[in-house]
Amino acid sequence: MNDVELRDLMPDLPVLVEFARTGSVTGAADELRLPQPSASRALARLAARSGVALTQREGRGLTLTPAGRQLADAAAEALAIVVDGVIAARRSEAAQNALVRVAYQAVLGESYLPRAITRFRARHPSVRFHLVHGSRARCIEAVRAHEVDISIVADPPQLDALRTAPFFREPIVLVVARTHALAALGRAVRPQEIPASELIMLAPGFGMHDSVRALLSLPAEADFTFEVDDSRLARGLVATGAGVTILPMSRSDPGENVVEVPIDDPRAERRVGALLPHTPGDVVEDFLATLSSIADYRWAAAGLTRSRAR
Repeated sequence: MNDVELRDLMPDLPVLVEFARTGSVTGAADELRLPQPSASRALARLAARSGVALTQREGRGLTLTPAGRQLADAAAEALAIVVDGVIAARRSEAAQNALVRVAYQAVLGESYLPRAITRFRARHPSVRFHLVHGSRARCIEAVRAHEVDISIVADPPQLDALRTAPFFREPIVLVVARTHALAALGRAVRPQEIPASELIMLAPGFGMHDSVRALLSLPAEADFTFEVDDSRLARGLVATGAGVTILPMSRSDPGENVVEVPIDDPRAERRVGALLPHTPGDVVEDFLATLSSIADYRWAAAGLTRSRAR
């Protein structure tokens, strides 16, 4: 493909990216504030200029072909990099020798946060980071007390003194040993089918503790054989057959000898976002934009759902 052909493709790529993320032409048009016919024509132009079918009929709607998915993922990554580049160009001076203090819940430090930091420092190599992890309650308290500049947590609360920035929603799943009866269920498990007596719970203060109690309608006085302060330990106990647990869906190998079973309930998800001061400064705003671009594009390809501010 030569430069002229690539230049002709560029204006319509955002439509393909938003179609991949929202799942419909209407959704893509709404996100880009285009008339729906214009979005449809953009997809048709992309297919004609790329020389491959990008969409296919499925029922009454359209879905991406495998080729369409490949192009959408590549375009999403490229657009995210362009967004980062524009932001970096505007704020390069402010980033000289800056320090960004981040609190985060441990699971979010496994992939999402490292990707964002790596991308950010590719643009701002002189920026330093101080990272602390803890329970959801501890992360919220850290940003309220100005101990950190930004906290990345699940289900961020609405607080008058802080600004909330939503990133994405992710499923929570039942984690069982491969030998457990529910591992071979062959469908999503219903909350009433989850054995509360076998639960390995994250301790109070962790967001998953409250989420699991609400999902399973557990009484306040319920006791558990295991309460832990580390999701990795919970997975390890499950692998040995010590019980079952409920955790966010993993984005790689769920762990040795364990199976993740979807939960058939609309409450079986959590919102991931950030809490930060209303005026955090340019460098933190820049980092927030990078976190948001990772959520918008790279994580959309993993089947997660973009959160929107209410």
